[in-house]
Order: sequence, then structure tokens, then C-alpha cells
Amino acid sequence: MSTVDVSTLLGRPAAKPWTPGDPLAITIWGWQSSGKTHQGLTMPDPLVAFMTETNLPQVLRSFPGKMVTPFGPYKVPLLGGWLEAKAEADRFIKEYFTTLEALYKAGVQASILVDSGSDIWRLIRYGYVTY
Repeated sequence: MSTVDVSTLLGRPAAKPWTPGDPLAITIWGWQSSGKTHQGLTMPDPLVAFMTETNLPQVLRSFPGKMVTPFGPYKVPLLGGWLEAKAEADRFIKEYFTTLEALYKAGVQASILVDSGSDIWRLIRYGYVTY
């Protein structure tokens, strides 16, 4: 088997290798109760969690001493509950960006956990997209 230079083949430069200190984005996908929150809690401290689910206290039992700053839970109303969805989406966006700004201004690198991303997407879609 021959070695192919994929960058040349696709006409795109290769990305530089990740090194400690570089930002890192991870998406964890899986079925319900497959361990996504557990995996997210293995991220380095400090950890800030934006939760739509209420399972954080149970999962934290597996991580004695783990310090997590939680936000939420954000409730995803049923489709049609536009006012409730908009209020929750506004709250999430305000808390999320206020947190990022505070961490940035303080020069703090932190792990950010959004659980569940699909719930947040649904919340923002319900609150801001008109049909």
C-alpha cells in the first residue's frame, strides 16, 4: 500500500498538530445513558457546565473532589411554548457569554461542558426561529 499525501491530493494544507495550551473542541455523541456526561466530566479543571439535564449530581458521584460550576438546568419547552423557549434561550445565551467573557478577562482557561447540545439547539430554534 502506498502512502498518499492527503493534503496535496485534496489541495488543502494540513492543520498544525495540537499542542498543550491550544484550544480544543470536542463533540461527544451517543444514545441516552451512554456515558456522554461522564466523559465530559473527565475534561480538565476548572470545568463550567451548562446543563439541560438534571443528572449532574448523580454522575458527579463518580468524580469525588471534582469541582464543577453549574448553570441551568435550562428547560426545553414543548414546541409551541414560544415565550418560555425564548426566555430560557435568552437566559442560556446571557449566562454562556457572560461566563466566557469573565473567563477571558481573567485569563482563565477552562473546560466548558454543554449538556445536552441538542437540547440547547432545540431551545434556541424554538425561541428564535419563526415558522
